[in-house]
Amino acid sequence: MSVIFGYWLGKSLGERIDDYNQYIKRAEFEKQYPKALPKDKDQITNDLKRFSTLTKEEIFSELKTDISGLNDKKAKVRFHVYGKNELEYKKKQKWYQTLLHILINPLMILFFFIITVSLFTQDYKTSFIISLMVLISLIIRFIQETKAYNEAEKLISLVKTTATVIRNGKKKEVDLINICPGDVVYLSAGDLIPADVRIIESKDLYVNQSFLTGESLPVEKNHFLEKNSDVHPSNLKNICLIGTNVESGYAVGVVIHTGKNTYLNTLTKDLIGKRPVTAFDKGVENFTYLMIKFMAFMVPTVFLVNGVTKGNWFEAFLFGIS
Repeated sequence: MSVIFGYWLGKSLGERIDDYNQYIKRAEFEKQYPKALPKDKDQITNDLKRFSTLTKEEIFSELKTDISGLNDKKAKVRFHVYGKNELEYKKKQKWYQTLLHILINPLMILFFFIITVSLFTQDYKTSFIISLMVLISLIIRFIQETKAYNEAEKLISLVKTTATVIRNGKKKEVDLINICPGDVVYLSAGDLIPADVRIIESKDLYVNQSFLTGESLPVEKNHFLEKNSDVHPSNLKNICLIGTNVESGYAVGVVIHTGKNTYLNTLTKDLIGKRPVTAFDKGVENFTYLMIKFMAFMVPTVFLVNGVTKGNWFEAFLFGIS
């Protein structure tokens, strides 16, 4: 019988039963451990301020961890609940989206207008030359943008950043993407802060926060309770934020937030999908608007002068738009 089912379904009956059992287990797991909802900026800020006033014991109690860190089972559950420890980023556009992005800009619209007018006035030579210019420009820019994105993706894939955490009671190097809330991390000079971390032990710890605040000098951090938590998260003395790095000293910390729930992610959300405007882009835009203003002035002027002097308003209209 299993041979018959295997023939019709591509798998043996035993394999189908195993697949069904795996599906049931996954469904039960997801029901027992639902994914956490992302927090907004105010919730994240309030969490950081609150954790800065808690004792080490209170932090361990709230995050359901201890000084020996998480075990593999707890880490697996938390990875499922909180997701990967990565910031939101711009997803790769489809080829037609990239093409549309290139086409929809003032200069291209101006060129299309000129091509349309040239066809309307039967100036096929001009329309062909401009169409050829637009096509070549379109192909070159499309290739450049696609190539630039692919190269950036290759570089990102080559970078494997790790952090030292305690898993199963032992120190272990873990990929940054696998860090979970409740992980106990060890930080020393040169380390990147892997998530939003509450320091519980420290010695001569200085952190470079220039990426977040623009400060050129490193700031001192420690593990003491914060007396004045009503400050910017970067100014909390016992909190280290993802995106910063250890300049000198040593620390042990407990991960509070990861990935989309980190403070840095709230700052980058508004930038996702927005391409920075370069000096070249500004120049092209200014030139385009200058040409549009010039056309807006010259077309009516030429139309009126030609119509008044020659008396043929239709020919004057064609002459004006050409």
